[in-house]
Amino acid sequence: MSSRAWLTLVFVLSLTRSALAGPPYQTDDPEPVDYKNWEIYVAWDYASDAGDALTSAVPAFELDYGLLPNLQVSAATQFAYTREVGSAPSYSFSDSQFGVKYRFVRESASRPQVAIYPQILLPAGGNQPARTFLPIWLEKTSGPWTVFGGGGFWHDSGSSPHDWTYVGVAVTRKLSPTTSLGTEIFRNGEDRTDGTAQLGFNIGLTTALRNHRSFLFSVGRALHGDNALSGYTAYQFTVGPDHAR
Repeated sequence: MSSRAWLTLVFVLSLTRSALAGPPYQTDDPEPVDYKNWEIYVAWDYASDAGDALTSAVPAFELDYGLLPNLQVSAATQFAYTREVGSAPSYSFSDSQFGVKYRFVRESASRPQVAIYPQILLPAGGNQPARTFLPIWLEKTSGPWTVFGGGGFWHDSGSSPHDWTYVGVAVTRKLSPTTSLGTEIFRNGEDRTDGTAQLGFNIGLTTALRNHRSFLFSVGRALHGDNALSGYTAYQFTVGPDHAR
């Protein structure tokens, strides 16, 4: 695909909620996309609560690009299906999210890699204020095991409280050169006066396919909060000079 076509895709995404996390997990990692390379995710996201309300992203898109060494720019969007008790189901264009990940500490034998990843979420329709997220992420690998996590602060001037925190940690293990299995636990703070903080977990699987493609899957639920069941499935492909066919 030509550079002009890729820029067109970025622009379309910028006009079009999908959290910029470390798929298939809610918690992110500090590792940026390689310089001049692209990672593209086409995903399905599902969540339901104890009251039978349901939200689903069908489809969701995420695009990450290695703009500079140790620097990644990202864009994500989705079309959301929502079904609430007592209301008719709806399907509409949802929020867009943009971020810049900068890794300022590389991993060594004695220290983890560290990155900041400021993000902005733009609500669809423009009738709500933007949300911002200011996190820091760390990661350390030892043999087949990798541990990553961290957290940060969300800010939303249109909600009360205006600020809340997200923290999470994930552990993955390579089962083979192409497959890894992991789990995470995370806490998302209260973002509305009538809401509750959510403590939850996910179990995830990542499998590399041919031609720099991957399949990602996770499923989980809340240990505390409204979420009864959540799921995520994605097809990810990577292109660029480091992933030539």
